[in-house]
Amino acid sequence: MTEFTERYQKLSKAALLEIISNASSYQATAVETAKLELLTRGVSEEDLNEVIAVNLEQAAQQQKLLNEQQKAKKAEMKVFLEPINPFLKGLSGHEREIRIMSWIFTAIGLYAIIVLIELYNLNQSLINDLFSMSRGFEENYITLLCLVFGFMIVIGVVLFWLRKRFGWILITFLAVLGIIGKLFNFFYVANKASSEFKRNMDAIMSSDWSIMLYCVYISLFLYVCIFLFRRKTRQIFSVTSSLSFLVFMLAFVLQIVVWSIFIN
Repeated sequence: MTEFTERYQKLSKAALLEIISNASSYQATAVETAKLELLTRGVSEEDLNEVIAVNLEQAAQQQKLLNEQQKAKKAEMKVFLEPINPFLKGLSGHEREIRIMSWIFTAIGLYAIIVLIELYNLNQSLINDLFSMSRGFEENYITLLCLVFGFMIVIGVVLFWLRKRFGWILITFLAVLGIIGKLFNFFYVANKASSEFKRNMDAIMSSDWSIMLYCVYISLFLYVCIFLFRRKTRQIFSVTSSLSFLVFMLAFVLQIVVWSIFIN
């Protein structure tokens, strides 16, 4: 206490009052020493008590503000989590299914982006040679194609979470592309004579598991397509029957155009 006494004797009255006003920021010994020093300088006990009362009121207000901020953060978290939590009580069966499928689409989207990156890195020269030799495409077009599909997946998943019609269109378009593409790919690998492309596909997918993986892949995307084309789902996303048929046909025609490059 002696060290505080010697030091505080050199402080001004305003500095000592500041210490008492912010008692929570100082040691108890320091605050008590500041009080004694002010009393020796003629400050009355009533004035000190008033300063302490003001300090307590300010501390209470700060604590109240802190509590309100914490409550606001919890409310924001609740607002964020409730629309995406598929296990909330009181949800309808279809709403719960939409939320679960939204999480599945998110996982599939992340996986698809990783696959696009890996396929491009592993097969850049092969795909580039295949396209450039047969159709005059260049490497930049393959890069652009991977980027376009990557952005479509990300935008589609986000908009699907937001229950936007364009989100349904993108997700459905990609799902139909996926299942039809896998069917074409299956028949191509099964029937086409051995080639560099076929050997590369065999290196990516183990031959012992290829049929099973195809079945799982096609079954998953078939269920996804059934879910997306279901009337209840289309009603939530304000999608008409004609629009859903148009999306399906666009994806189907695009896959025919793409695979005609390999088949021919």
